[in-house]
Amino acid sequence: MHVQPIHAVRPLQPLNPPAGQPGRKAPPDPAAIEAAARKVVANSFFGTMLKQVRESSSHDKLFSGGEAGKTFRAMLDDHLADRMSDAPAGRKLARVITSRLTKHLNDVTNEESPEP
Repeated sequence: MHVQPIHAVRPLQPLNPPAGQPGRKAPPDPAAIEAAARKVVANSFFGTMLKQVRESSSHDKLFSGGEAGKTFRAMLDDHLADRMSDAPAGRKLARVITSRLTKHLNDVTNEESPEP
């Protein structure tokens, strides 16, 4: 195995590279923010709701499915949460999160960049 000396390692690239002008950061990508917002809606909101529903309902041991049933139920819940986030209510909630996050990121970007 070949190990590079420490001086040969390249530094990490910034997550938000400068755009156009020196010192200015690129504006946030709306599509990436919306995709992240949908994941947040799916995992935080709908995923938590489905988990609570599963825990609150009574379980019949005869039809429980055992350990495999638990595994597949978790996979089903993940899939259902993703589908629910793509439904109109999930999209609306994701749009609200997207607009607020975009506004916040634009405010932070404008505060950090020096005036020309």
